[in-house]
Formats: sequence, C-alpha cells, structure tokens
Amino acid sequence: MKKPPRFILLIVAIVAAVLVALLMGGLLLRNPIASFAATRVMASRGLSCNPVHVSIPFTIPPSPIELAPMRCELSEGVLQSIQFHEPLYVNLSAFSIALVYCASVTIVLHVRPHRDVKLNALGDITRIAGFDEPAVEFMFDTAQMSARKTPPFLASRATVFRGSRRIASLNDMRVTTIQAGLSISAQNLHINQVSKLGNATLQLIASPDMVLADVLFHSNLCAKVIAKHMRERRPNIRFEIGIDESRKHK
Repeated sequence: MKKPPRFILLIVAIVAAVLVALLMGGLLLRNPIASFAATRVMASRGLSCNPVHVSIPFTIPPSPIELAPMRCELSEGVLQSIQFHEPLYVNLSAFSIALVYCASVTIVLHVRPHRDVKLNALGDITRIAGFDEPAVEFMFDTAQMSARKTPPFLASRATVFRGSRRIASLNDMRVTTIQAGLSISAQNLHINQVSKLGNATLQLIASPDMVLADVLFHSNLCAKVIAKHMRERRPNIRFEIGIDESRKHK
C-alpha cells in the first residue's frame, strides 16, 4: 500500500496539535469563560451580580460548580437583593440542578405598601400589636414567588430584611418547588417582631392563590397563618394560635 505523502502527514500532525492546543486552552480558560457566560445569563434574567467568579471542577458531570461570594440585585419581583457571604455551590444531576447551597446569605425584600385584607378576630388582635404587617406582607411575597419554578436551595444561615429593617433570621432554610407551588422550611426561626416568644420552626406551602404557614415555637406555642384568594382585591387571612400538646408532655 502506498504511503501518504509527507505533507499530508505534516498537515495531520498540525491539525492534531491545534486540536490539542484548543482543548487545553479550553480547559485552562473554562473558569473565565464560564464566569463571563454566567454574568450574561444572569443579566438577561434581570440579575446584576458583582463579582461573578465561577470554578468548574475536572469531573463528569462538572459538579459541584462553585461561585465565589457575591451580591446580586434584581430589577423586578419580590427580592431586592441577595448577598452570598460564602461560596455558592451548584450540584448537578444529569442535565438538571439537584441543589444550590450556600452557608450564609442575606436576603433583602422590597418594601411594599401594607395591603388591606380580611382578618379574623385573632388577626384583628395581631393588627393592634402591629404583627399583622410583616406577616401579611410575607404572605404576599411567598405567593408571588411561588409562581416561578426555582431549583432546590439550602442556606445554613439566612437573614431577611425588608428594606433596611431586619425582620427574621433562619437556620437550615430550605426552598423547594412542589406541585402546589413553593415549600419553605426552616429551623431556629427568629422573628424580630415577636422575639420574646423565642425561636421556632417554620413549615410553609405557597401557591399564587393560597399560603399556609405553620410556626412552632420552642415554648410549644404554635401559630398558623392561612391566606386565601391572594390574587383578589381583598384577600382573606386567618390567624390561629394554640399549644402543641404532643410536645408539651414530652
């Protein structure tokens, strides 16, 4: 069999060298390229984040993807800003996001006017005490957020502000998308407005029309807030308070 001419072998060698160079260059530049792409994607979705530094591991799939601590501002929606004080990790499963995790975050909600809602008798008492305002606004926030699909998110420590006013701090805050809309849970919830009651656990289910929130204080006092018809002009919000007898006798 006739050997191929030398210049063909030379061309093949050059092409192979170029491909190797491109591959190595792509690997070496994968983090700057990913950081640039992430910045563009975030901007297209109304997020302005600074800085955006992405680190992609040498694994298949490349998980977890690490983003350096950063602060993001949002142009619309419930959130005004979110600051990740620790690295943000994005765990991948096949072609989807399995979990987004950050050890410490600060969430700032937009200041919104206090809505006129229908309250039950206990709700009227909370209005006198001034507790109905943060609770009602939070019901509207979660109802609005539930309309958007979000990847599972976990924060070991989260602090929540509305404007410049601190309203709550949470440990082990989990946000997941469910069929009804959105699920939020937390341990050691500290609500500034009722700080004398101590810390609590939170279980919340939200949809665009209805929000159910269960708050169980460590003192065995339990509070339930049920918000219905959230998209109507005057929604109905019901407050219930009781004692958790199952924990009282433990």
